[in-house]
Formats: sequence, C-alpha cells, structure tokens
Amino acid sequence: MIYAAIAMATLGMGNLLWGSWLSGIRNQLTIALQPKLWTDTPNIPTSVDVAKRWFVTVAAAIGSLVLSLAVEPEFQHLLLKSLSLNGANLTDRGAD
Repeated sequence: MIYAAIAMATLGMGNLLWGSWLSGIRNQLTIALQPKLWTDTPNIPTSVDVAKRWFVTVAAAIGSLVLSLAVEPEFQHLLLKSLSLNGANLTDRGAD
C-alpha cells in the first residue's frame, strides 16, 4: 500500500513539474510523426543540391565497386599495371 502511495505521489509531482513540457513535446511529436499534419511546402532543389546529390551517388557507387575489387588477390597488381605508362609490368623493371 505504501509503494502505491509513493508511486502516485511521484506521478503527481512529475505531472506538476513536467506536465506542460511533456505536452509540448507530445504535440511536436504528433505533428512530426503524422504526415497528414505536415504543411505542403514545395521543396524544389537548387542546381547545387542536385550536383551534391549526384556526387554523393557516384561516390557511393564507385566506393562499393572499389571495395568489391579490392578483395580480389590480384587487385593491387592490376591497379599498378593500369596506372603505369603503356601498361608496363612494374615488377620486371629490375630484369633489364
């Protein structure tokens, strides 16, 4: 019985102290979580926004491709060969 009284007293004090603050958060969450309450403002992206999104998309695609290739055992050798002049084999330089 005493625990129920303590719980009710704590609930009452919390409601008095934090009630208006919690109702404000509740109202904000209600608006944020229900799309039918959102205001319908047109959000037309600028050319800078489109360019940023394009670069992020391309970077994500290239990053995943490079990671997929990097797990191959011959990746480092093929990368060095493709970046060298005329595709020369860099490991054979000392043989001449």
